[in-house]
Amino acid sequence: MGEARRRGSRRERKESAIARKKALLIEAMGGRDPESDKALRAGLDLLKERLSDKDWAERRAKIISFLNDIPTRLDLASAKSIRVRDDEIGWYIFLAEQALDDPLCQDVNQAARNLPFISSLGKKVAYRRKIKGLDVKLEELLGKFKSQPDGLIFELLTAFSYAAEGWDVEFLPEAPGQKMPDLMVKKEGREIFVECKRQSRRSDYAENERNEFLRRWDTAREVVLKNQQKLWFKCDIHTEVNLLPDDFLKEVFEKELPLASNEAVIFDGPEATIAARQIDWYSVKRHFSQNRVKQNSPTLNQLLGGDWALPSDNVTVQIFARSSQIADCDSNILGCYIEDVDWACGISRNVDAEAAIEKKARDIKNLLAAAVRQVPTDKESIIHIAVETLEGNRVEQRRTEKVMESIPGFTTEKMDSCVRLHSFRPNASTDQLWDFEETVQTFNRSWASLEGIPEAVVLPKGSDLRDGNHWD
Repeated sequence: MGEARRRGSRRERKESAIARKKALLIEAMGGRDPESDKALRAGLDLLKERLSDKDWAERRAKIISFLNDIPTRLDLASAKSIRVRDDEIGWYIFLAEQALDDPLCQDVNQAARNLPFISSLGKKVAYRRKIKGLDVKLEELLGKFKSQPDGLIFELLTAFSYAAEGWDVEFLPEAPGQKMPDLMVKKEGREIFVECKRQSRRSDYAENERNEFLRRWDTAREVVLKNQQKLWFKCDIHTEVNLLPDDFLKEVFEKELPLASNEAVIFDGPEATIAARQIDWYSVKRHFSQNRVKQNSPTLNQLLGGDWALPSDNVTVQIFARSSQIADCDSNILGCYIEDVDWACGISRNVDAEAAIEKKARDIKNLLAAAVRQVPTDKESIIHIAVETLEGNRVEQRRTEKVMESIPGFTTEKMDSCVRLHSFRPNASTDQLWDFEETVQTFNRSWASLEGIPEAVVLPKGSDLRDGNHWD
């Protein structure tokens, strides 16, 4: 008797073959990290557990439709962001799914920024039994706060961190007309009220600064294209970007290009210092003869710009290239890889003007004042505040100065044990999906006991924390 084997439909066989080829390619690129995948999967399952398959299928379809509708534009200042703001928690869930199930079809910059938080939740999910009211918060995350989830995610991370330290944790329900802290934690007869505040990602000033620079780059782009040299520029701007003439870069490039040497300072004035160097085209072409490179990735930037385009730098790239698509990606924008490059140019920017640094170094005074109003007057309390440190070292140093100025003047009759400031810097990386840094600064009264109080909330318990700030 023969044995009949079901091989599936033509479509099923095709999808299976594509999946096998993707798996082989991922393995050739260094393979998966089982422990990292396990943590991310656990965090993803936590976020999705209050979401039906039908609801998620509908939300996922809307995200894919949004991605597929993003127009391709040469003018970068008006280009549409890939970030899905109407359903940002859905976007985070989608990014986590892609990282686990289809990592070749992923936006690496958005993944690096958001997945560390989901992974951190996954590493602590075993402590959920110690958290009362968790289900309600997960429901709110998917509904009430779906377009602004970051603050609630920070609350969840803080709650899990206390639970991991052995505390019984309770999310306190909102009471109309009353100021209430987010959490109450109890351990060994000690009761503490906890309030969490998270600053928005970037200031409006920083976003406007970026767009003002891109407008000036767009104006100058034709000069660079006409010149045809493969160049990378490093631009240190000494004034606020909006004060530069619209044609500032254009005039510099028209006057100084073509570049007569391999590297030179082409402008040095009170407005800016601009250096230019020729891209090592031989090395670029040699790399592409052996590899494909993800579009809009730190790897591409560093390949072209070298040490002028580190993952933490603000860079803009203009490129003429032959590209290909990874098969079976939900959106072409996620699966685009560069096969070869015909021409490329890029610029790294840094704004060192004191006025700009001052405006981007946002103080936490208002967040702190709001947090103080939430905690009770006669109970031991702890305030956790989170900020993102994406504006460069000088900005973060100035922010630290502001914090040091604000908190000593923070006077209250309330029994505040301490204020903990959590500074986050997620980084896209050339050799891993994300790299995450968390600096924790503690401002406490001399009598306050910090035993058992979690320090880092994103980095896992037991992480080695070095002295100093990550921007020093």
